[in-house]
Amino acid sequence: MIVLWKRLILEEPKGKVVDNTSRVFDLQTDSMYGDLRIPLSRDSFPDIFKKDSLSQYTEEELMQLALQKSFAGYSFTEAKNGILICHWNHLIDYQPPDGSEDVGSLNFTIQYPYLIEEGIGEDDYRETWQPQEKTNTENYVSLELIKEVVQGKVVPSTKGFMVINNHSFIYSINHRSFDLPQADSLVQLFQKENYTRQEIEMILGSYVTCLGTTVDWIVSLSTFPFLQNKKLEGEFFFNDRAPSSVYQIGDNYIRSWAVRSMTFNPFGTESKGLN
Repeated sequence: MIVLWKRLILEEPKGKVVDNTSRVFDLQTDSMYGDLRIPLSRDSFPDIFKKDSLSQYTEEELMQLALQKSFAGYSFTEAKNGILICHWNHLIDYQPPDGSEDVGSLNFTIQYPYLIEEGIGEDDYRETWQPQEKTNTENYVSLELIKEVVQGKVVPSTKGFMVINNHSFIYSINHRSFDLPQADSLVQLFQKENYTRQEIEMILGSYVTCLGTTVDWIVSLSTFPFLQNKKLEGEFFFNDRAPSSVYQIGDNYIRSWAVRSMTFNPFGTESKGLN
């Protein structure tokens, strides 16, 4: 299961294809995951790739961003009656909580090398996942953000996860200072709560997920379209005073990441200490 997966088909209910065009990626390590889902309809708005701020987006373009999905956290599997069951804890989520649990059955053999994920009980869906090339189940890293300092001040509300498999990464940061109310989707939430334009920009702009390669740390897909084909923010390196930590240094911030698992060093830097 330790691999970067690309979803090919979503059936809901089983047997009825409802999505085979969205770009959906899920990167799993031994205990952590990151997930990014971008509807193809976003490409119908080419100007969003040219603008470098959400304040420049039209309301229709902002609603396209509201259709995106991304979540991250810890995952674990268990066997029940000969069936492999996986639980995905959404410790951070681009979308509001909808009151449901993310759990499904996994079958690696019925259409090998594809993975078939199916809903359990009344959750009637089937997803077909394809492992991506150049993956390696022995090379992975799981990082959880434990501290962010911006201009010398700690920002306790920021949460983040970063998972790496071989040359692929999914990086997610949630800067929201409050939990979103329960709703079926961001679009429904915006309509129900009657948020202002400024509040919508804040909610969308406070959560970022990037998919890319560790070869040059270039982002290939992101919840922020204007980050694509650019280098991932900050520089990463190990802290030689705390071997279980990785630091990310930006122009005005320092982030401390706890290493939850690491089988190789993808950062390509020497160990350093902080003054």
